[in-house]
Amino acid sequence: MEKSHTVKETARRHPLDPLSREEVGVAVSILRTHGPASDHLRFVSVNLHEPPKTALEGISAGNTLDRRAFIIVLDLAAGRVLEALVSLLDETLLSYEVRRGVQPGIIVEEFILCENAVKADPRWRAALSRRGITEFDKAIVDPWSAGAYGDERFPDRRLAQGLTWIRGSDADVGYGRPVEGLITFVDLEKMEVLEVIDDVEVPLPPLTGIYAAESLGPLRQDLRPLEISQPEGPSFTVDGYEVRWQKWRFRVGFTSREGLVLHQLAYEDQGRIRPILYRAALSEMQVPYGDPRERTAKRMHSTWANTASAEWPTASSLDAIASARSTTSTRIWSTWRAGWKPSRTPSACMRRITARCGSTPTGVPIIVRFGAHVAW
Repeated sequence: MEKSHTVKETARRHPLDPLSREEVGVAVSILRTHGPASDHLRFVSVNLHEPPKTALEGISAGNTLDRRAFIIVLDLAAGRVLEALVSLLDETLLSYEVRRGVQPGIIVEEFILCENAVKADPRWRAALSRRGITEFDKAIVDPWSAGAYGDERFPDRRLAQGLTWIRGSDADVGYGRPVEGLITFVDLEKMEVLEVIDDVEVPLPPLTGIYAAESLGPLRQDLRPLEISQPEGPSFTVDGYEVRWQKWRFRVGFTSREGLVLHQLAYEDQGRIRPILYRAALSEMQVPYGDPRERTAKRMHSTWANTASAEWPTASSLDAIASARSTTSTRIWSTWRAGWKPSRTPSACMRRITARCGSTPTGVPIIVRFGAHVAW
């Protein structure tokens, strides 16, 4: 059977290049055709399954490594989590496994569906009405992970705690005015509101969260112009996903779990290529709010694992990186696990940075922890 155009393109791609849009489509099609029969699959992530370092070191001219896709999917009909491995060169399903006791991170469509489910719930509407809030369309409801603390009332559910904020207008900052004391627990598979907790009423912050220039009054006029110009062009070059700058070189990648990944960072020293790092990535940004009150003690944000932060690069990203990022899967989430998954690389370490970034309404400090995963 003649290989498809996508397979031919796959054979020409570097083994560490992120999956193209076409490769993602092929991977999904393979799983739908050869995987478990179900009409209710919710694809969480489709990403490159990186080859081992030893395989890359042993590759020679003319040889092609198999490009594989690692897929995480929710089977909504069976209420289970599947992890699958697909060969893009052979267009075959290599394996799939049912994972017990885990939940994938919350994906974008679940954010939207969860908010719709909560806003339609009469108990939530009654809680807002008691606070004098009747314009429900100005509310924002975010599903945050409910965590796994061993005391769950709904241990077999794909559970999220829906938290509510109120905006004064569409231009308002979403998280400036929280509705404290109101928590909705939602089953994200059935989009069913299981419980509404409303036992503490804290007044809304009186001011809006609008900090746009037009809302702040006169701006400073004593700054002199700043102009940055490179008339001969930039000092770096971009060839596909490889970046070279003076004597430095590295490859750019992206994954659902980490966002930006740097591969094969090396330095040219007197004509000799010195490998510095094989792989480096930011593995997590954790925000434990540290508020001991009963309803907030479990409010902890694991931004990369449980929510969409890795999927939303800022508008200030370099065009080269933004262009590369657009070719990856539209949903790039990872499976949440209790504990940390060991590195598959021969040598790796974790580096953690802790910083204080603010405080809760009661004055409890908010601590942000960053984790960087580095492999040689």
